[in-house]
Amino acid sequence: MNDALALREILISKYRYAPYDITILIDDPKSAPQGVTTNMPTYANIMTALNALVRGTKPGDQLVFAYSGHGVQSGEDQSGDEVDGKDECFLFLDGVLTDDDFAAQILSKVPKGVRMTVIMDCCHSATLCDMRFSYNVNSATKTCTLTEAPRTIQLSGDIVSIAAAQDDQIASDGAFEGKWVALPNGRRQFQWGDSHGAFTWALLKVLESAQYRPLDPTEMLMRMHDYITATLKKTQRPSRSAARSDLATTVPFTL
Repeated sequence: MNDALALREILISKYRYAPYDITILIDDPKSAPQGVTTNMPTYANIMTALNALVRGTKPGDQLVFAYSGHGVQSGEDQSGDEVDGKDECFLFLDGVLTDDDFAAQILSKVPKGVRMTVIMDCCHSATLCDMRFSYNVNSATKTCTLTEAPRTIQLSGDIVSIAAAQDDQIASDGAFEGKWVALPNGRRQFQWGDSHGAFTWALLKVLESAQYRPLDPTEMLMRMHDYITATLKKTQRPSRSAARSDLATTVPFTL
């Protein structure tokens, strides 16, 4: 919930999105701040919201889909396009959406000239969008490498995804910031802040430190990698993917 609300806040305050253009689905709608309309993140509600997001778009439009939740790997590759022989999947409250179905049912509907940014803070998420090109940090050499994989679904839109972890990794979460508060007895106690996904927290901090300017893909990945591994002490490695190589390696990241 905190990831969704934090991203909503910067979309409105820093990137000038209108509140009425943002749909929030969280598993505890009653805890949402006053004035924020939400619904439960069921399979049906998520698919309805995603279809509404891409429906009727035209060149020049900008879309954002952010997901913080569970991700899993299936025991088989339905279309034969996975290097590791496993499909990656969104695990919703009441259903599963495979990477093949996400690409076919949602991403393929994004027309050419429409920019869509997909933010995935979940386990096993690097290729969850099933896009042809992946851009990853090599922790040993501190460089980024572009790889290509065959895909059965052809995508026309200018879609870029950033993901919390490699396909064989889990994504961490926790409270990463807090403050000392005074107690009635005169002592002080450290109070942790809200819990967030490590990847989303790193994204928020990297965007803030860059003053929300567009970030070169290599700079973006390196900053995210360093914040997650050095500051948060997590082993997960973020990833960027796209349907075209230039989208993966040269088009700046912005919301």
